[in-house]
Amino acid sequence: MDISAEFKRKLRKCVARVSSYIEIIISVLILFGILVATFNLGVELVGLSKVAIVRPDVTLPIEEYLAAGLQLIIGVEFVKMISKHTVGSTIDVLLFAIARKLVVTHSGALEELLSIIGIAILFIVKYYFGNKCENCPIEPKKLKLNFDKKKKETEE
Repeated sequence: MDISAEFKRKLRKCVARVSSYIEIIISVLILFGILVATFNLGVELVGLSKVAIVRPDVTLPIEEYLAAGLQLIIGVEFVKMISKHTVGSTIDVLLFAIARKLVVTHSGALEELLSIIGIAILFIVKYYFGNKCENCPIEPKKLKLNFDKKKKETEE
């Protein structure tokens, strides 16, 4: 084996390992941000409750609160997707993102129909492929074939 080829192989392996560590660090930072935002969302809920009790005639910004909560859920699912690297977790992130857009934004009938069709397609894909391959990585592992065993059997 050529020395430069061996060096490239080791360098690629090192880069993959470092990028994996960076991915974990970013996931932890995102989780910390989600935790802080969740605490703030709880404080906001307490404030909204006090306003609703004192002044029942005031319209509360429930849609904004719902949008913030769904955004946090998408963030958690995104971190799960980063850590698991499975098809099912990727589909979950897409489902929550489309559902959030459908619930929070007020778009036209065509956009809402397309969002519903997209959710239906994702549910079908998850039902038929995602559950069977929940632990399957997104990139399939390379098969290592052992041809030496066949050579030994034919020689004997």
